[in-house]
Amino acid sequence: MSLKEFNNLLAPLRIKLFRFAISIMQNESTAEDVVQDVYLKLWQKKELLHNYSSLEGLAMTMTKNLCLNKLTEVATHTKYLKQFGHNSSSFSLPILRNIEAKNAKNILIKLSAELPEQQRIIIHLRDFESYSFEEIEAITGFDKNYIRVNLSRARKKLKVAFQKIESYDRTRD
Repeated sequence: MSLKEFNNLLAPLRIKLFRFAISIMQNESTAEDVVQDVYLKLWQKKELLHNYSSLEGLAMTMTKNLCLNKLTEVATHTKYLKQFGHNSSSFSLPILRNIEAKNAKNILIKLSAELPEQQRIIIHLRDFESYSFEEIEAITGFDKNYIRVNLSRARKKLKVAFQKIESYDRTRD
């Protein structure tokens, strides 16, 4: 497979992979690194890519796995620093906490960053990327019932949090 063929096949996925990585990592720079790593790994497997029925599914799964590996590395590193008395706040991943924006989509994206990791992944794939339950099952490896339950819980949490913000904004005006 030539570089041109590789780019034609996988370049359209870059933005989707980046958004997915940001939803997990909560950091643009780290998300970009993850996407670069995914493309590097895909390039190294370029001769085997024709064996996969869904390159998008493969790339999304690789992105999820690399993100989770990086989060584990950061958590381990932070734990190690705390053991030796270092201030680890500069090593933790920044979480978007500023919910002052009036744009509902931006608020929901920021609120979804506060969800537990698995709920955040599921809601991002379903509601932000519009994947089917079957595709989410293939990407995450979670059972369909588990996906449905966690999607429902995540939506409920977002609804409650969003309503709190809305009621707070009304009292300020």
